[in-house]
Amino acid sequence: MDAKFVSEKLEKYNNKNQEYKAGKAIHFDIPKPVFKIRYSSETDIIERVIYQSLVEGITGQI
Repeated sequence: MDAKFVSEKLEKYNNKNQEYKAGKAIHFDIPKPVFKIRYSSETDIIERVIYQSLVEGITGQI
């Protein structure tokens, strides 16, 4: 992933006291063995980057 792309997407939140609003997720079911179904939500790549950054920030303090 290009760092410039991520930087541009996050620019509107950088050094501003603006509330983050998540985008819409796409929901679908994934078939699993023995007729089971796993629910899945797919989000935009920027949503994943923000989530991973928050998790790393929290777990790095533990």
